[in-house]
Amino acid sequence: MTGLRTGKLPPALLRELVLGKLGARRPETLVRAQLGVDAAAVAFDSDSACVLTTDPITTATHGAGRLAVHVVCNDLACLGAEPIGVLATLLFPEGVTPTAIAETCDHI
Repeated sequence: MTGLRTGKLPPALLRELVLGKLGARRPETLVRAQLGVDAAAVAFDSDSACVLTTDPITTATHGAGRLAVHVVCNDLACLGAEPIGVLATLLFPEGVTPTAIAETCDHI
């Protein structure tokens, strides 16, 4: 097999290497990892649940912070959830300037 490109795994590899190895199902997991679903939902009790998502931004340079927020909020909206916070993992390429980091953070 040749090396993979940066970004998402092809669907067949995602099924085989990731989705095929998920742990035991739990009753509080309302929506679990699957192709085409970019969020998970976990029940807190009979009346409330938490919808979780994350999305790496690998190709954008300008506006990556804003794009990251929009992408995860869209994933939440697809499950009917209202965003109440964002966790951001920022991975910058070697040689990035402090100005570029500040600009990205300003956009989040």
